[in-house]
Amino acid sequence: WTALSLLVAQVSPTDVRREADKLLESKQTPGIVVVVRHKGRTAFSYAGGYSDLERRVKMRTDSVHELASVSKQFTAVAVLHLVDQGKLKLDSKLSEFVDDSPAAWSEITIRNLMNHTSGLPDYMNAAFSLRLDTSAEQLLNGLRGLPQSFKPGSKFEYSNSGYMALGVIVSKVTGKPF
Repeated sequence: WTALSLLVAQVSPTDVRREADKLLESKQTPGIVVVVRHKGRTAFSYAGGYSDLERRVKMRTDSVHELASVSKQFTAVAVLHLVDQGKLKLDSKLSEFVDDSPAAWSEITIRNLMNHTSGLPDYMNAAFSLRLDTSAEQLLNGLRGLPQSFKPGSKFEYSNSGYMALGVIVSKVTGKPF
């Protein structure tokens, strides 16, 4: 996978399309989507290549892309923005945002989730099928029956589950999908 990020300063749509086409022709990336938004409106959009090479599905401007760990930085900013607004506290507990959460989750703080010290087992290592279209809430529910990896705050262990849980919290606090 190759991610392409462009800082659009005074670049014409023709230039963007030309550069995207060069990447596609050079086989550096299977597909590209570029969408430029200005004041809430789409100013330019382009899709080229394939979203699924096996099935030869063409890329569209509304194709869904997995952001993977790139989304963690945006999640952290969203959480800290809510902290700055006084809508969330770093020492708030995960259990405050998840109904009927396991007792062990009552010790997990927002800070633990952000710092990879929560002890939540990583759903990437659990028996979840990543080929299924699963919501963050469904993944979080699937973790309920799994034992904690360690006591919250006692150890560092990289965890996708922590940031997935943070996304659920951001959604609950803002009332908007995240």
